[in-house]
This record gives sequence, structure tokens and C-alpha cells, in this order.
Amino acid sequence: MKLLLGLNYKFFNKNAHYFISKIEENDLYNNIDGFEILFDFKNKKHLTFVENIIPYCLNDNYLLQFHGISDYDLDTQYEYLDYLHIISLKFGTKINVVMHPLIANDINTSLVHTNLYFSNILNYIFYNDLNISVSIENLTAFNDITLSKEFLLPILANNIELNYTYDLGHELFEYGQITDLDEILITKLTNVHIHNFFHDVSHLALDKNDDNKDQWLKSILYLKKINYKGPVVLEYDFNLLGSNYNEALHNYIKHADYIKDYLNN
Repeated sequence: MKLLLGLNYKFFNKNAHYFISKIEENDLYNNIDGFEILFDFKNKKHLTFVENIIPYCLNDNYLLQFHGISDYDLDTQYEYLDYLHIISLKFGTKINVVMHPLIANDINTSLVHTNLYFSNILNYIFYNDLNISVSIENLTAFNDITLSKEFLLPILANNIELNYTYDLGHELFEYGQITDLDEILITKLTNVHIHNFFHDVSHLALDKNDDNKDQWLKSILYLKKINYKGPVVLEYDFNLLGSNYNEALHNYIKHADYIKDYLNN
């Protein structure tokens, strides 16, 4: 399994050159295999970071994938996908992008809207021959609307080209334990997010002594059991990892070292 760092706007206060220099300085054991970036492509600062990190990823063989924004209307989403396609041509391979399901007033409406939204996206990718693979991620409950992995099954069944991102942190937050995947989810699984929580605070780092250690260790063993070989993305809240940028990034990488040992052994 490849270990990726999840990045978002909290990383963009430094430029890509500075970020990569700190990765090279701190990643002594070469445990970082790549990055999953959430960015607003309408934001110039975000775009600049993405554009400038691409040459480093190409030169150092970092895997690059993206976390999309499902709040975009379809026209904006199509523009975003066109942009990712241009990036894919630079790498000569498909670009993976994960997106959240849509949240409406109730679960049934949420499922209908999500199914239609992703169907339109996949049709656009197909008819425009875009070099992009899309996955949908399970979420925790929002206003009593649960979009856990079980609720995503009909959407995945209705959209053959749609893949699945298993967010283990959301699963643990929602149910207090990690449960086995349905066979359909296993066949669709192309990406994994991993993070911790404490009370109602999510996207915390996995720690050596936390109360959830048995469950996330179980999740890693389960991924090995089903022979999962894809990326595992650390989705930690960067602002909670340290008092400043350098300290937080240093700690992020140290946590990556810790998790990579479990992924490899």
C-alpha cells in the first residue's frame, strides 16, 4: 500500500517549493509516496500551489491524486475535470479524484441527488474521453442523514465506472468500530482515508496510545486480508499537529512513519 498525505488550503500558506523541501528534509525513510490535494481551482493561490507541485511529483515519482468538491454545480465541476485531465496528460496516467455524496433534506433525496450528480459526471468523463477515475467516499451522519458505506451501495451499483473511497475514520466515528466491506465495495475499492477522532472532533492523528488503536489496527489488517494494494491517505487536521507550519509538517511526517510501519509489516 502507498501512503499519501492529505493536503488542503491549510498547506497553501507556503509555496510548493518550500513544502517539498520540508518533505525531503523530514521524510528520512522515504515513507511518503504521494499526496491527495483538495483545492479550489477557482482560487489563484490554490492553483499556483498545485501547478508548482506537479514538477516535483513528476521528478520524484510522487503519486498525485485529488479530493474534489461536490458543492460545485455541474458546469463548474466539468471545468474542474477538464483541468484534472490536463494534469493527467503530464503524468501519462489516469488521475484519481474522490468526492463526497450530496446532502439533501433526507436520506432518499440525498441518494437521488447524489446518483444523478455522479451519473452526469461519469457521462461527461466518458463522452469527453477524460483520463480521470472518480470515487465516492462514505461520510458520517449530517443532520441525522447517514451516508455510510451501506447507503452508497445502490449508487455504486447504478454507476459501473464509479469507484469507492473507504474512509475508515468516518466509519469509526459513525459506528465505533470497523466492519467488513460488502463484496461490491471490495471490488470498487480504489482509495482509503484514515484518521482518528475524539468525542466530536474528527480528523485527528492516529496515536500510539489512543482509545481507538485496536480498531484502526484492525482496519489495516483487514485491508491486508482483502489484498488491498492502493493508496492510503492520512487525513489529519494540519492545524492540530503543531503550533506552526514547520512543527505541524514535521509531526505529520512522523505520524506517517508510524503508520507506514503497520502498512508494510
